[in-house]
Amino acid sequence: MRTTAQRMPDRPLMLAEMLKAGGYSTGAAVGNVNLARAFNFDQGFDTYRELWREDDDGLNAPPEAVRMVQTCC
Repeated sequence: MRTTAQRMPDRPLMLAEMLKAGGYSTGAAVGNVNLARAFNFDQGFDTYRELWREDDDGLNAPPEAVRMVQTCC
């Protein structure tokens, strides 16, 4: 998969960080490699699932993961 290879800066403050500071539990399930932890998009999340990593070849999210992302977001 092709990525933009641009990291999110540690600042500005992300919405998930603000919610966590307010006492909320935060979680994300992402199906886009450009939102990887490596690019710092997991800032503020208690749980951060990279769905494309959960299949055998690392390229395609399993069908149930895709359905979960489509229904929750």
